[in-house]
Amino acid sequence: MLSMFRKINLKVHVVGFYSTGPEISSNDSCIYLLMKRFLPEFTITPLVLVIIDVRSDQIAVPTTAYRLKKF
Repeated sequence: MLSMFRKINLKVHVVGFYSTGPEISSNDSCIYLLMKRFLPEFTITPLVLVIIDVRSDQIAVPTTAYRLKKF
């Protein structure tokens, strides 16, 4: 999948991922470890995790972003 992505999107760089819910979940750490395997070995820039709170009681769609150095 990654090689196909790179063929189609030559100028696009993945900088992180997103999750829904009010806070970071245990599944987010699994996704982080999976994504970290695909980063170049000496990458300095940490991954970005964006939490999007999609609860129905919210008027707006609150988001929170985190820079993940270690999880």
